Amino acid sequence: MKKIFDNLGIIFVIIFILTSVFCNGCNNSENKNTNSIKNKESSISRNKKIRSNKIVILNNYEFNLEKLFDISTLENLNKNELSILRNSVYAKYNYIFSNKKYRDYFLQLDWYQPINNNVSSMLTNIDKENIKKIVQLEKIYKQLEFKSHKLGFSITFPMNWKDRYEIVEYDTYMIVYFKPSKSFESEYGDGEFFTIIDTATSFFDSNMFDTVGDINLFQVDKHKYYIGGPKDLSLSENHPEFKLFLNMSLDIPNIIKTIKPLK
Repeated sequence: MKKIFDNLGIIFVIIFILTSVFCNGCNNSENKNTNSIKNKESSISRNKKIRSNKIVILNNYEFNLEKLFDISTLENLNKNELSILRNSVYAKYNYIFSNKKYRDYFLQLDWYQPINNNVSSMLTNIDKENIKKIVQLEKIYKQLEFKSHKLGFSITFPMNWKDRYEIVEYDTYMIVYFKPSKSFESEYGDGEFFTIIDTATSFFDSNMFDTVGDINLFQVDKHKYYIGGPKDLSLSENHPEFKLFLNMSLDIPNIIKTIKPLK
């Protein structure tokens, strides 16, 4: 009889151990499932946050499409970037773009899905105000685009150059000068930024110029043009606006990239 009780005791101990192990396994499994669900929910939440946070980055400036744009920040964008930002307002509502340029650009953004043909009724007052600001700047850019019908190309200047430069155009070349806020004595220099000249011009010599960017030659129809700046500083360091002149000079490589043949 004693052996029977001893055996029963051993059996109960084994059952107790197995039950404990099984319960722990259940708890661990349940915890794992709970953690898995939480992780999935967290991931979904993050994805929703990413999709709801509609941001466009242009020229290293971040634009939240849910907020009013700052005009001083917009002025740092070029003509093409302003165009993209204006269309971003429509992309925010998943507008289907027929223009390949915009379609390809917005498809790179994780929050954009082309599903709507018309989003005009969805625009908020903030959207409309942002579009209005951009359109105003785009109109100014049209004024900053110089079209040379003599030479056959156009060139666009940045917003910060407005009213601060002047162009003197001849039959085979043009020169861009710094325009001071008021007239100064000629001893300060003429403030030449750069020259664009037809290489067929009789007095042309590339040694007359210094490089002003990555591009120094381009062609329009049968005409080949050279772009160069003065060999020495064309404005005296004593000029009251010399610092502004230097800052504007930094824009020249990008200005040259805007040159395109007239249609």
